[in-house]
Amino acid sequence: KDEDKWVRMFAVDALGRIEGPRTIECLIGVLKDEEPGMKSRAARSLGKLGDTRAVEPLFTAISDKNEHVRKSAALALAEMGDTRAVPTLKDLLLQEKEKEVQAEILKMLKKLSPQ
Repeated sequence: KDEDKWVRMFAVDALGRIEGPRTIECLIGVLKDEEPGMKSRAARSLGKLGDTRAVEPLFTAISDKNEHVRKSAALALAEMGDTRAVPTLKDLLLQEKEKEVQAEILKMLKKLSPQ
């Protein structure tokens, strides 16, 4: 709850390395923050932690007005194996200009739809 957004962002990153029920609750709460950077970091951390309690809040974050938040939420869901991220990931792939990001999205799509 620090006023300095950088302190809060570093705190979210640190939380992403700590497993535990309170950690997940806190990161889910950050998905409601007004700052898109905070929401993106929280989504990425939740994806890495892989706790299923984060699935619904991340799915809600896919509809965020900020494209970085949507991308982070979709990648987090893909990392967790949730196939509902596929349509958003496909949209992101078509819009993305950076080759490295395209490669990451393709990797996630392959993980979610092995054929």
